[in-house]
Amino acid sequence: MDNRFPASINPTDLLTYSRLLSLSEEQSAYLNFLYEQYAEQWNDLLDREWGQLDGLNAWTAEKMQGHPIDWEAAQRYENFIMREQAVENSELLLESTLFKRLGDVLTTEQSSWMWRVTSHRERERCDVIPMGWPAARIDLSALIDEVIRPDDEARSKFDGILIDYEHEVTDYFVEVDHVITHRLVKSTWMAAKWHYEADGSQIDTHKPNYLFEIQASFDELKSNELREEGDLQKKIVECNKKTLKRLRDLLTPTEFDSLDKAFRLRAWPEVYIDSYDPELFYSRICRDTSLTPQQRSDIDAAWQLSHQRYDEVSLKMSEESDKSAETFVRTLGFPDFPSYKKKMRDYRDDRWKIDDHFADQVLTVLLEEQSSLRRNVSEYKKWIKQGREAGKNDSYPW
Repeated sequence: MDNRFPASINPTDLLTYSRLLSLSEEQSAYLNFLYEQYAEQWNDLLDREWGQLDGLNAWTAEKMQGHPIDWEAAQRYENFIMREQAVENSELLLESTLFKRLGDVLTTEQSSWMWRVTSHRERERCDVIPMGWPAARIDLSALIDEVIRPDDEARSKFDGILIDYEHEVTDYFVEVDHVITHRLVKSTWMAAKWHYEADGSQIDTHKPNYLFEIQASFDELKSNELREEGDLQKKIVECNKKTLKRLRDLLTPTEFDSLDKAFRLRAWPEVYIDSYDPELFYSRICRDTSLTPQQRSDIDAAWQLSHQRYDEVSLKMSEESDKSAETFVRTLGFPDFPSYKKKMRDYRDDRWKIDDHFADQVLTVLLEEQSSLRRNVSEYKKWIKQGREAGKNDSYPW
């Protein structure tokens, strides 16, 4: 059982707060002073609470491992969640004190942007949510800071879009955190009820209506917590995609490509983490100084068409991935997994065929005396062939 306790405020966060509030040097120094006090109190809190919290976590995880969940395990799990929330509330008090004291030295203009600091922290606190939809785990504002790191002038061109984004998406993160926490506790009690009578004796699984009762309780979970959980995660995904599209025209092509690639890798890792990425092969070929201008032009033309076809297949794969993820968060299952698996494997094979065809096109452009380049292309084709052979027996997309 994973510990879902969020990380504390860290020095990188201070830089974000300073930027969001346009702090002066003196104000930033004061923020660092407040942080030192916060960090000391946070460490004291962990020293007092972590042993008991970790002990509850370890006991419950061991009790649940490979065994039906009984009433004691369910109660221990609820105790663990409640203790975790109590420690989290204590940390909340510490950070609220930090933010309040920081607010005392802000100008009126700076104070009007304090909500961005607190909403940044709220989203950061939700980073440990065990969400089943990868695209719903992404905080686009944080991703921009990580990938692009724009200066103030560059940020001013699109910061209004991020303000809209943060206004909308923060509540979704906070709400889904509450819903998932409630669902985890409720489903643990449900599991105990499925296996044990109120007196602790094992339930008779052959009794009349046993399976009907289990299905009815799970249907109730799907109709309430899982439905709400799915709706909220879908809202985050849609907000991320909508905001990414709005940013396209306000970022430089290089910036947007970097952001879009980072987003895709996080949102659809089974699609875009590609060991046979043809772009790496294309870049390696283009670095060779023996290519003539005409060869480069021919290879570029072939690459543009190949890259377009590769992206079209990848888009279909990401759409299938989203459908599967949404089904999972709403049902905690994959009722159509065999169909999903076949589609994803067929699409993967289609991409390999596209990669192999591009390599053949490069070969037709190269001269016989360009032996080093031809060897690189042949090795790439051999690598693809080996991947397709191994792929017949692997577990992709898992």
